[in-house]
Amino acid sequence: MVMKKFINKYNSILRLLFIICLFIIGFASYNLYKFFWPTAYVSSTDNFSVIFPGDVITHKLQSEKQSDGTIVSGNIYNCNIESKGIDYAVDVTTYSNINFSKYNFDYKIATLQNEIQILAKTDNADISNGSTISFKNSNAVTATLTPKSKSEAKSYVLATLNQNKIYILIGGGTKQDQFKTFSSKFKFLKT
Repeated sequence: MVMKKFINKYNSILRLLFIICLFIIGFASYNLYKFFWPTAYVSSTDNFSVIFPGDVITHKLQSEKQSDGTIVSGNIYNCNIESKGIDYAVDVTTYSNINFSKYNFDYKIATLQNEIQILAKTDNADISNGSTISFKNSNAVTATLTPKSKSEAKSYVLATLNQNKIYILIGGGTKQDQFKTFSSKFKFLKT
């Protein structure tokens, strides 16, 4: 009898507490799920998916026409986590009338090394630990970029190509194993 009076008296408050508890459990479950099974960022424009550790901002690069008629365009997909000093990016450059699969190994590697050298020059950084690897059934070049300015963080870089695009994966302010995890989650959508 006492319990029935208590329930009748506080029925609306108990319902509200129950709803709040359900909301908290649902919110926590969703965030836990996202932590263990994060959603991949998908770019159908540039034919890849990758798991970034946060929100992505896309920057479209201005198109340029080269003397041979090739139009060069691109996008930079960037995820910057300022609180941790970490910056992940995928830089994609598209060449209108080039298919890299038609070129030999030496040409592909030289092209990728040149792209890393341009990036290092732009960032005023030294290149070290360069190596050629196989990555997602394609040729790739990896390197470490160490800025000459002590206030900037070291970056790990992986450059690869697919069809008419060059992809440069960058992990700034990360540890090498964190960058390897990031790059291992990179996938081409179709080949």
